[in-house]
Amino acid sequence: MSNTPIQITTDLSQVLEQINQQLKSLQKEVTDFRTETKVATESIKGEINTLRGEVNTLREEVKGEINTLKVEVSHIKEDVKEIKGSQKAQIWSLIVLAFTAVIGLLGTVAKILVFPNP
Repeated sequence: MSNTPIQITTDLSQVLEQINQQLKSLQKEVTDFRTETKVATESIKGEINTLRGEVNTLREEVKGEINTLKVEVSHIKEDVKEIKGSQKAQIWSLIVLAFTAVIGLLGTVAKILVFPNP
């Protein structure tokens, strides 16, 4: 085998022109990528701000509902107190009524047995 060098004849200006064209193409791709990234970033920022607004709105709604529930619970507590008081009064009324009925029944039985009709 012989070691003869291979010679390539190319015009250097053509090679440089091709390199310049590829660099311009690469620069355009980088610029396009930056533009797309900036647009995407702005879009994401807008969506984040929208979500923050929605979260704040929901937070306020939940706070309002919690306050409403607190008021309702306090009303329920008051109603339960009233019902307990009312039940006590009803129980005492039933006890008095039952006692009166028993006394009346005993009086009637005594009248029949002890004091018969002449």
